[in-house]
Amino acid sequence: MKRLNEIFFKSTLARKQLLFILSISLFFTIIASSIQIWVEYKRDLKKIDNEFLIIQHTHLQTMASSLWEMNINLLKKHMDNILTLRHIIHIQVNYNHKEEITSGKILQDHEIITKEFPLVYNDYGKNINIGKVKITASMSEIYKETFNRAILIILLQSIQIFSVSLFIMIVIYHYFIKNLIRISRYSKNISLEDLESTQNIYLTRKKKSIKDELDELADSLNSMRERLKTELQNKDLAEHKLRENEEFLRITLNSIVDGVITTNLEGEVVSINPVAKSLTGFNEKNAPGKKIYEIFDIYNLTTGLKIPDPFKTALRFGKAADNFGRSLLKSKNGQEYIISFTAVPIFDDNSEKKGVVIVFRDLTSSHEKDIKLIEKEKNYRIIFEQSNASIIVVDPFTYRIIDCNRKTFELFQIEEDELERINFTDFFKNEKNIPDFANLTEKPEQYESELLSLNRNILYCMVNLQIIDHENQKRILAVITDISSIKKMQDKIIETQKMDSIGNLAGGIAHDFNNKLAGILGYASMLGEMEDRKDKKEIITNIIQSAQRSAEITKNLLGFARKGKNILEPCNLNIMAEDVVSIIKSGISSEKNISFNFNFADDLYSIDADPLQIKQAVMNICLNAVEAIEKNGEILIETKNINKSRVELSIKDSGSGIPEKIKSGIFEPFVTTKNNSEMTDGRGLGLPAVYGIIRNHNGSIEYSSREGKGTVFKLSFPKGFKQSQKIETLNYADGYDKKTILIIEDEEILRSMLENILQNYKFHVLKASNGQEGVEVFKQNKDIISAVILDMKMPVMNGKEAFVELKKIDSSVKVLISTGYGNNEEAQEILDLGAMELLTKPYQMKDLMDKLKKLIIT
Repeated sequence: MKRLNEIFFKSTLARKQLLFILSISLFFTIIASSIQIWVEYKRDLKKIDNEFLIIQHTHLQTMASSLWEMNINLLKKHMDNILTLRHIIHIQVNYNHKEEITSGKILQDHEIITKEFPLVYNDYGKNINIGKVKITASMSEIYKETFNRAILIILLQSIQIFSVSLFIMIVIYHYFIKNLIRISRYSKNISLEDLESTQNIYLTRKKKSIKDELDELADSLNSMRERLKTELQNKDLAEHKLRENEEFLRITLNSIVDGVITTNLEGEVVSINPVAKSLTGFNEKNAPGKKIYEIFDIYNLTTGLKIPDPFKTALRFGKAADNFGRSLLKSKNGQEYIISFTAVPIFDDNSEKKGVVIVFRDLTSSHEKDIKLIEKEKNYRIIFEQSNASIIVVDPFTYRIIDCNRKTFELFQIEEDELERINFTDFFKNEKNIPDFANLTEKPEQYESELLSLNRNILYCMVNLQIIDHENQKRILAVITDISSIKKMQDKIIETQKMDSIGNLAGGIAHDFNNKLAGILGYASMLGEMEDRKDKKEIITNIIQSAQRSAEITKNLLGFARKGKNILEPCNLNIMAEDVVSIIKSGISSEKNISFNFNFADDLYSIDADPLQIKQAVMNICLNAVEAIEKNGEILIETKNINKSRVELSIKDSGSGIPEKIKSGIFEPFVTTKNNSEMTDGRGLGLPAVYGIIRNHNGSIEYSSREGKGTVFKLSFPKGFKQSQKIETLNYADGYDKKTILIIEDEEILRSMLENILQNYKFHVLKASNGQEGVEVFKQNKDIISAVILDMKMPVMNGKEAFVELKKIDSSVKVLISTGYGNNEEAQEILDLGAMELLTKPYQMKDLMDKLKKLIIT
């Protein structure tokens, strides 16, 4: 206790040391603990991010596949697996824009983090967005662990730092304070009247070969006692020592690299060092006695106004008058210097003001460098503002616009005062094109996107994104270039190419139709001149076949234009391939020996398609294969399920293959391996028609061929979802005397033909020559009309307009659309509005009756 009393109560230095060490210990404890707690907290947060990354890289693809296949049970298993992650508490899957599947729960007291990820299914290189998943993580565990860890860290840090501090304090006391106390007491006991009786001071320390400052201090005190004794005997010696000390102070002052000026309380210069002499133009001869404001002539560097006397400011407030910025010092010789300065009052031992010391430093050279840097930044800013591309600096976390150039305001039609309320995401037309800054790497990213100006104009732009360091923070630099004019130029080039293709088409169409029409007209002329010939039936058959072949050309053209896809129904590729082969076999020349082999999958998925067009596509490829085989050969047709969502049909032949020179253009119209003399039956449109049909069914077509080694075509289709409809069997000869059909057709020949066919089957027939007339007839007879045959292209009121009016009169009206354009956009619109069947011109009686029977029974 005596020792503690001596240390902490009698020793002012010990008390200060204790308070200082405790303060430092507390400060470092807080800092160290806070840093460690923060690091651990961020590490825990990283765990949640890692769990999100695990979900994104491990589960999203499988979840998308499950949702694509509508395997809800498997999807829920994936969701349950995700919930096993420590911090994940809730999962929500949205699809079809409104349906959702959830797992887990969110408690009210939970503080949560939520992230959404799109569910994208990769369908043969094509990404399809089928929904989204919302993942919710709880922060409760993080907070609980952080709180417990904080208590432990603070406790351990406190014990550790306090222990170290206590040890340091004991060491300092033992080696320094204890001896300083002895020195202090010794100093107090020194008496000028009794120097002879005063003994030398000896420190309680181990003997050391090299003395430290305390030893030197003790020795100095001993020496001082001896000197005092001597100086009392010799006054001249004391004065000599005083001059030495003054010289030492002078040398020290002159050695300082800053300018130093001292004044008295009247503001008169007392001393000035060499640096101050050089900067002010005054020296030790003309400076002392002058007022400080006469020597230290300073001005504001920006405004040029004189700065108030720092001497008066320091004396008035009794503390340092700092100028942390830069000032202009005007020298006596006219030179100017850029300086920073501090004016500090001088106090004596009694805390009385004695004057002011002004310390200032020359910053002229560094200021010039800074000016150059500022000029350089200005030049860069000019380039930034004058760029023809929109340059935007974006906050990667909030997508807030930090900075942008003039072109940005022009391109997106915004005003400067609107910038604060605009987000970078507002510029994107589609949400899926908004960049994910979280996954942006150090490598620059570039892509095309449709953007929107503030007035909703669509802009085709090239977007370049790069991570940059802007004002010591991570930012995203977006450089956006308007390529709308380039896009328009590309569209013009494409249109020009289309016109070239149409020119090629025109010649081929004229050639084929002239051949077919020549046959039809020739046979029709013969039929008109003959009376009763046995071969009349054969001539009629030839006319029908010529008309059918002409119709096939139009179907090929519609396929080439990617139109003509009729109402889809479930189809089996195995059955359609067999039907096609049975037709082709009968037409193969007897000079050829070609075998057809099949390798069909028994569990083949059905596809949703127009069976006539699919058969046409398969037939065109098979006919090409037959023609490629000179005498003997084989054609192999295979089907299989590629995966759970696609079906493939392949046709392989052992023919001559496709020449290299035309491989790149086989899907162009009238590109063929045959001579002009051999081009018949519109075969130059075969593969282009196949290409249009396959693409129109969301399918894909691939081929491989080597000259002399044969060719393989692979057709791929999406798995079908439609169910087969069973139609009640009804013979054409059954009586229809109670069924009334309304014919709305502007062509008189077709109206008469349809009337004769329908009356032949005992239908009651009503007719109209345009849409408006048809609506009036239907309005008067709606209770007895069973079905309506509606043409698309008519005067006064077209088919679509008429259909809308018919639906207003009777929402359950049964309509058969008749068109010569295939299923183009207008026909598809009417089908989408509720029309039940589509009949493509030209058609035979059987086609009409099949469609009409299906319409009436449905």
